Amino acid sequence: MKRKQRIAGYDLAKALSMILVILLHLSFYTYEWPNNAAGDLLLAPDGICIPLFFAVNGALLLPRPLNMKKHVHKLVVMVVIMELWKLLVALFFVWASRPHPFTAKEFVGYMLGGTLGTNPTGHFWFINALIAVYLVYPLIKRAYDSSYGSAFKWVTVVLGLFYIIVPSLAYLLNILTVMTNHDVSSLFSGIDDYNIFGKYGYTLFYFMVGGMFSNQSTKQKLEHVKGRMGNRLIVPVAVVTLLVCFGLDYGINRFGRSVKGTQYEALGYPNGYLMLTTCIAALLVFALLLPVQVPHWSQRLVTILGSSTFGVYMLHVPILVIIGKLQHHGFMMGNVLPGWLMPFWNVVLVLLIYVVCVFVSHWGAKIPVVGRLFTFK
Repeated sequence: MKRKQRIAGYDLAKALSMILVILLHLSFYTYEWPNNAAGDLLLAPDGICIPLFFAVNGALLLPRPLNMKKHVHKLVVMVVIMELWKLLVALFFVWASRPHPFTAKEFVGYMLGGTLGTNPTGHFWFINALIAVYLVYPLIKRAYDSSYGSAFKWVTVVLGLFYIIVPSLAYLLNILTVMTNHDVSSLFSGIDDYNIFGKYGYTLFYFMVGGMFSNQSTKQKLEHVKGRMGNRLIVPVAVVTLLVCFGLDYGINRFGRSVKGTQYEALGYPNGYLMLTTCIAALLVFALLLPVQVPHWSQRLVTILGSSTFGVYMLHVPILVIIGKLQHHGFMMGNVLPGWLMPFWNVVLVLLIYVVCVFVSHWGAKIPVVGRLFTFK
């Protein structure tokens, strides 16, 4: 049987996505995250993690022929594997989180898509969103195959309007409300009544945009732009644009902190995945990684990184919980390192966790039966 050809840029994008996910969750579940300007600076590029992953999925799936029987089988396998992981994580918390017990009712709700009491199980939303996208994938694929027709582009634009443009404008109005002390933040509050796509609509948007990148006509347009600008100009422009987007996202995080404890705290700010700056940065990173070619000696390693994505995602939260418990009992690097080194230590810790998760996922996938927990194949 001929093995599928791997695309290094996609594998690298998925690896980067998982590293950023671990970085984000490290700030939630451990006790030595710098909750200050340095911590917000580390999290500034973090919003691209989920958009990048779904864009890769769209780019991989939409150009392929749809076999409905195989698609339904894969969807069922995804649900079964997710439920098994939920059960394993629940058993883990019985052992690891004794101060956070849960009831039988909470357990049933958790297995059906909810949370497990106060235990950190919110990361399962990601698989719920993936399943939601897979449920509507045949419809999206039909629109995509229709000569890459206007229906596909129309739905993508509508999704972008609801999940990127409107939330970004709403946030600007929130800032204006704080600055002028006049409430203009509610101007867009009624627009959600027109939105039928649900809370995971932005993942579908990035999935579809990823599919657009994989279309031959889009590739030709990108090559045309690249040919006109040249690499000497593209790279500096891309770097400057990314820095601007990440700088604006940093400002968003800082503004969110500044309104806490004030009369404006209820305004909040939108999910980072919904910001225009995050969207631009994610798609720019995706476009830059897409044509990347890696040396022959590193191809195997890059393949392992890309194929271990699901296992990394499932494993990293229990590891973070264990690290958090160790820190809670005094095993703190802050006792050894000066404060200015702590942000760097957190980055090193993220990379160590990622390497451990990749190792366990890669070799765990080779174990008969049990290996199915680390892959949807």
